[in-house]
Order: sequence, then structure tokens, then C-alpha cells
Amino acid sequence: TEQETVALPFQTKTGLTHRLRFGQKKTVRAGKPGLKTVTYRVVTKNGETTRTQTGVTVRKPVDAVVMTG
Repeated sequence: TEQETVALPFQTKTGLTHRLRFGQKKTVRAGKPGLKTVTYRVVTKNGETTRTQTGVTVRKPVDAVVMTG
């Protein structure tokens, strides 16, 4: 078996607010990528190799939030 850790990208969500001037932007929450551990199982049988993949999310990504005036 082989194992690797993969980063899960976060998304950026935007919203409108009247508390900011027109065209002004403010990051309310910074985004953080998540982590996923992927395990590969390699089996060779009768000269034929098969590879199966399973993944477990270790940490979910946190979306960034940006407000626009």
C-alpha cells in the first residue's frame, strides 16, 4: 500500500454590505485548505496489476468570506 496527503482547495464566497464604500473589499474570514489522506492498494495477480484508491478527509476546507461595498 502507498499513502499520500493531498490538499483540498477552499472556495471564496462573496457578499454585499452597505457598511463598506462602493468598490471597497474586506476579508471577513481567511480560507484554509483541507487535508485528505489517500491510500493506494496495488495488487498483482496473474501478471495483471490493479490499483484501488480510498480517501479519508482529515480536515475539511474552510471557505474564505469576502464582503464588497
